[in-house]
Amino acid sequence: FDMQRITLEELKHILYHAFRDHLTMKDIENIIINEEESLNENSGNCQTEFEG
Repeated sequence: FDMQRITLEELKHILYHAFRDHLTMKDIENIIINEEESLNENSGNCQTEFEG
């Protein structure tokens, strides 16, 4: 299982199945969109800290 080679769709489905009791697919898509926007804003900073 290589996280570097996973597609966005695969990631969405993995997250959905892991968290479907708590999150809808729409919630997951919103989270991903927010993460992408924050990554784009911080594109000058290569190190991204992930807080669980």
